[in-house]
Amino acid sequence: MTLQNFEQRQPDHELKKGMAYFKAKHVIQLKETAPGQWKATVRGSKNYTVEISLEGAELLEVGCDCPVGSPYCKHVIAVLYALRKKTGKGTKPGSAKKITKALNDIPDKDLRALLLKYSDEEEGFRKMAEAYVLAKEEEREKAFSEMLIRKAAQAVTESYGGSKRIVFPG
Repeated sequence: MTLQNFEQRQPDHELKKGMAYFKAKHVIQLKETAPGQWKATVRGSKNYTVEISLEGAELLEVGCDCPVGSPYCKHVIAVLYALRKKTGKGTKPGSAKKITKALNDIPDKDLRALLLKYSDEEEGFRKMAEAYVLAKEEEREKAFSEMLIRKAAQAVTESYGGSKRIVFPG
């Protein structure tokens, strides 16, 4: 995962909270303590310490001392946005804004038609879409994560010529 694509793997509700913290300037200290090692203070109900290790734009490790217990809490996400802005790493000038604008400009009817056509042609995508749509709203992120893991495992298996068989429950 990188500074460029971390949003793709985080729940929308955490991204919104993290972006709100970033925009409200809750990241009050951000400094590089060693090459690729970043430490930040994030103002919340109290001050929280966030530590992030990077190699280039690649996220190696993240941590926060808040009680949430999730590695990518709103405090970490706020710091990732701040890091992206401060370092310029993980950004391609205008590309994220361009694709977001382009997707937002597609009429819902056309977007549904595109997804339906693609799901007819790609069995793996169809299965992923079905699992996501059929999951209860609160379980969609989990279903999506499980689909990504299955797809990655399938790719690894295929790269070994299909000689290894990986079985997942469910």
